[in-house]
Amino acid sequence: QAPSAFLGRLVVSVALDNRSKCKFSGKQINQGRLVVTFTTGGAKGEVPTTQLCLLSEAAPFIQNVVSETGAAFSPVQMPGYNVLSSKDKKIVMNLMAAAVGKALVKKRPAAANIASESL
Repeated sequence: QAPSAFLGRLVVSVALDNRSKCKFSGKQINQGRLVVTFTTGGAKGEVPTTQLCLLSEAAPFIQNVVSETGAAFSPVQMPGYNVLSSKDKKIVMNLMAAAVGKALVKKRPAAANIASESL
C-alpha cells in the first residue's frame, strides 16, 4: 500500500467501550481513549481489514511514515477529527505535532554531490 493511501485511510475516534486491545501495542483500550483505525486492503474487491490502535501508541509510527516518505499529512484532515471534542482535538494535535507540516524534501546523495562539485 502506498504511504499516501495508508495515511488517507486513517480514522481517528474515541473508544466506545472497554472491549478492544490495541493491535499495535497489545494494551487494553479503555472507553473514552483516542484511537486510530488502520484500514488496509479492499482495492481489488476483497474485504478491507481494519485494526484499532491507541493513538498514543501509534502516533510515533504514523510520524515515522510521514517523515520517511515526505507525504503531506495533517490530522485535521483525518476522518473523525471534526466530531471530536475540543479537548480531544488538542490531544490529537499534540500527539501528531511532529508530523504536522513536516513533509521532508529528500535529496539523493548522488545529486547533492554533483551539485556541490559543479560549483
